[in-house]
Amino acid sequence: MLVTGFFCIILTPPFQVADEPNHFMRAMQIANGGLVGIRRSPLESGGMLPQSVPIVTASFDKLKSAPQEKVTPNMITQAMTVPWSSETVFVGFSTVLYPPSSYLGAASGILWGRFLHSSILGTFYLARVGNLLANVAISALALFLIPEISIFMLSILLLPMNISLMASCSQDGMMLALTSLGIGCFLRCLLTMPSWKQFLLASGAGIAFGCVAAAKTPYLMMVFTPVLLVNRQNIRLIITSCCSGLSVFSIWIFFGLRPVMTKLAPPGVSAAQQVVFGLHHPGQFLWAVCNTLKINWQGFITQIIGVLGWLDTPFTLMTYIISYTFLIITFSTSFLYFCRFKIREEYFLRLTGFLLITTISLFCIFAALYATWTPVGKDIVEGVQGRYFLPILMLGTLCPFIFKKYEEPDNSQLKAVQIVLTDVAINSLIFVFMLFCYIVLCKTLSQRYW
Repeated sequence: MLVTGFFCIILTPPFQVADEPNHFMRAMQIANGGLVGIRRSPLESGGMLPQSVPIVTASFDKLKSAPQEKVTPNMITQAMTVPWSSETVFVGFSTVLYPPSSYLGAASGILWGRFLHSSILGTFYLARVGNLLANVAISALALFLIPEISIFMLSILLLPMNISLMASCSQDGMMLALTSLGIGCFLRCLLTMPSWKQFLLASGAGIAFGCVAAAKTPYLMMVFTPVLLVNRQNIRLIITSCCSGLSVFSIWIFFGLRPVMTKLAPPGVSAAQQVVFGLHHPGQFLWAVCNTLKINWQGFITQIIGVLGWLDTPFTLMTYIISYTFLIITFSTSFLYFCRFKIREEYFLRLTGFLLITTISLFCIFAALYATWTPVGKDIVEGVQGRYFLPILMLGTLCPFIFKKYEEPDNSQLKAVQIVLTDVAINSLIFVFMLFCYIVLCKTLSQRYW
């Protein structure tokens, strides 16, 4: 992730990740101490930024959604020579709705750039570097906490789309890192002997899930993920985790999101009118969801693996086939350590709960975009992107624990040999997939922009 991420930073031109200009401005606002944004009017929210910042963010606009356009020396020269302005102006940006936790890495990079007296463009690249380092550190900690079944989580983190997001100013990479940390903290909490460490891990899991839900409200159900593995021994830990997550979410909604909410919406869109329409036509929303999946399902499954830039740079068909094959293999392999295929009532309850959480989360994604991005009465949900499903896909790491048998593991010599052979095979496969992602990312970005 570090090696490939740094190449992504270099090969991806400035502001050429989806919504990256807005993410950079939000990170800069947080670095300046503006944890909560400013609502200037019922239709506009944002923050006070140096007057020259919007000029730099617009320097590479011609590359957006224009595959025929390439980076020119003139673009880079103009962006590099724009100085910091002592005058500040109000700039509106939609990312003002996102919490500071989503920009810890990018804001740290901006502070680093300020210490080094970097130009605006140099500060932008340092924000990317800071975001990459923070995301990799958090993801590595999550993998360290649950090495036994982290294969599937690792495979998701290694996908080209995720590395591209983590190597940008976008908050999406941090959301994935925090999701992995929440899963890792909670599973390690279950495997740890009763002590103060258990409550620390449970609280950490709740805070991580709460930050993800604060960034994207449709992920609120993820806060209740620990309930899947509740029993008499860990019920206090479950309550601690859920309460921590709900507290983080509620604090941001009340103190951070509510003061900057606006009525701004795309033409023909009104959340209030859409809700009224949905109440009068209860089947219309379900029809719109089914129609969206029917029309755009191929786009969604490719965007999960990776469509770079402003979603205008796809990979080859073979890349998607290899990536999905890798995901299936690693998901299946993760069951070898803990899974017991015996029919038990608790297994059905856990599986039902898992399906309920994932289904409601998916439903909320479509419902939120139906209300805020879709014209009233339209038979398709606008604004849905495949990367929105990645945190939900990451919850698949919990599946082996749904069927886990909580007795002592089999330590027979045959079992040990099987695990060793499996480890050698799967780690070799991961190494090959790493090289594959590195080559594919570098080649695709080079051809697209240079």
